[in-house]
Amino acid sequence: MRIRHVAIVVRDMEKMLAFYQSLGFEVLSDTTEDVRIIKLHDGNGAGLELLRYESQSENSLRKKGISHVAFTVDPENNYLEVVKEANNE
Repeated sequence: MRIRHVAIVVRDMEKMLAFYQSLGFEVLSDTTEDVRIIKLHDGNGAGLELLRYESQSENSLRKKGISHVAFTVDPENNYLEVVKEANNE
């Protein structure tokens, strides 16, 4: 298992995009529907997604910060059982 990417909700997309580009990340894609998503990578396997929601309600879960971490898993390993066990403790 490895981390595929980390998604971060941002308020100022252009400022954060410039910051991560200054660290060497390159844009893979830039799409917008209800949320603008810019996918970045650093050339060494690290991936980031910057998320900017059109609706930034103070009472929503869409505040700035980490939204999710995505993993790539080996199909031979049963990670679902590991997650289920961890949630039962």
